[in-house]
Amino acid sequence: MADADTSEDEAFEDASEFLEDEESLLCTSLTHQSFEDDSKENCVLTDGVPAPGDLTIQSISTHSAVLIWDPPEGIVTFELSCFTDGEQTETRTTNSNSAEVEKLKPGREYTFSVASVTEKDRRSLPVTVTTHTKPVPPERIKVDHVSADSVSLSWESPDFPVWEYHVTCWQGDQLVQEMTTKSNEATFNNLSSDVKYSIKFTTVLENGSESKMATRYAHTKTNLEGLLVSLGLMNHFKDKLSLSSVLQISEKTITDKAPTSLSSLPWCFLKRLMMPTNK
Repeated sequence: MADADTSEDEAFEDASEFLEDEESLLCTSLTHQSFEDDSKENCVLTDGVPAPGDLTIQSISTHSAVLIWDPPEGIVTFELSCFTDGEQTETRTTNSNSAEVEKLKPGREYTFSVASVTEKDRRSLPVTVTTHTKPVPPERIKVDHVSADSVSLSWESPDFPVWEYHVTCWQGDQLVQEMTTKSNEATFNNLSSDVKYSIKFTTVLENGSESKMATRYAHTKTNLEGLLVSLGLMNHFKDKLSLSSVLQISEKTITDKAPTSLSSLPWCFLKRLMMPTNK
């Protein structure tokens, strides 16, 4: 009988070692598949440890996110991890059921995971949540061209995937025109002359998340200024035509060719006007 009892005890001990080996193997496998992080190969990941509940994003901005979760009974320590573009960017432990993750990049997709940790360094299966940080508005907005009835602008694209830009044109508090575009330029036509407009820009992600507004101002030209721009004479609106420019007109520069554009019309007229004088 003693030999039988000894045999049963040895069999029981062998089975316990087998279960411990299987549990450790499960930990290593799940850790590799979920996080691809060899640093946790010595942990014990088991369903016996209750996982946090209801992991949610409390707030999100361009560079930070605040997470909150329900702590299981008897668990006071949690491990928080952050992932983006398939890479782990941060891992830390906390004794709180909320955390703020900072130094994020705008307009990017992030996945956050939280696992319960016991006093014996046993971890639960993680709970996860995925979100996008807020995008930033267009940068380095330039007013490329202004006439009496139109304004053209361009800007630099940010370093994250943009779905579209929402651009609006305002006169005071009145919306004049609006458009959406996937390019980094916009033109508003049929505007009023000699009016100051505010052009407002927002960046939109594919999930509908919008950035804050960026604003640029543009003042349309008067009708006279618009005509001078079309004729290429805007530089002479305030400055007189110099004598050296007039003296450039001679028999060699006078031709019978018809003007090909509005900007060439004034010089053609002046050359014709100066013909009798030069001859």
